[in-house]
Amino acid sequence: MLAEKKLSPFQGLLNAIWTDERISASCVSMRNTDQIRENTDAARRFEPMKEAEISQLRDASWPTARCSAPTATALLGGGGTRPSSAT
Repeated sequence: MLAEKKLSPFQGLLNAIWTDERISASCVSMRNTDQIRENTDAARRFEPMKEAEISQLRDASWPTARCSAPTATALLGGGGTRPSSAT
């Protein structure tokens, strides 16, 4: 699914965050200009994800090095709750 949309795993997580209407804001760490460019590219190409696509992300190897475990777990199905604060 990520390859079809030409998204990195982190861009896929951003798309999942942007798709979830329960989330009004998120804090995203960007350590260099390459990461800023990647995130900007993902935002420009954003299309809401389908539930099946989010399930595929949940089953993928999360968390990535650039995503905190509690946030990824909560967003992608860890007990059905969303994170209480961005990490």
